[in-house]
Amino acid sequence: MGIDPGPEGLTDSSASSTVYPPGTVIIDNGGAGFSNYAAVEWYDNFCGLNGKHDWTIGTMNAATSENNASWTTQINDIGYYEIMAFVPPCGRPATRAAIYRVNNNGTEREVWVDQALQSSRWASLGIYNMTPGQSKVTLSDVTGDDGQGVRFD
Repeated sequence: MGIDPGPEGLTDSSASSTVYPPGTVIIDNGGAGFSNYAAVEWYDNFCGLNGKHDWTIGTMNAATSENNASWTTQINDIGYYEIMAFVPPCGRPATRAAIYRVNNNGTEREVWVDQALQSSRWASLGIYNMTPGQSKVTLSDVTGDDGQGVRFD
């Protein structure tokens, strides 16, 4: 972590002041556990965790979807885990209806997040009783509103 350098010397310190509890697992875009797909292209902005986040333009029509990403980790111990997504504070105006899909224990749960409201924050996707195995969060450009930025970080 650290202070994220922004464009033209601007600084995004929104994520750097966070103190993470022991055992916290952070999967950032571009790192291990992160994968993405783009039929056309991704856009990026220089703010967010580790100084960058990816984004795309949202659509309400699943047939025109072009981008998606997933964050995957291995759960080793049974217990309750809170899953969170960081929403960077810069870029195109953010969607008010990002649809995250949390998959654990073979069950998928849809969680809607107002990324405009959660800007510069960790948005909780819920607390889950998990057993050992793979856990995955996915996000695509299919949202509840058209033409807004969907931020992936």
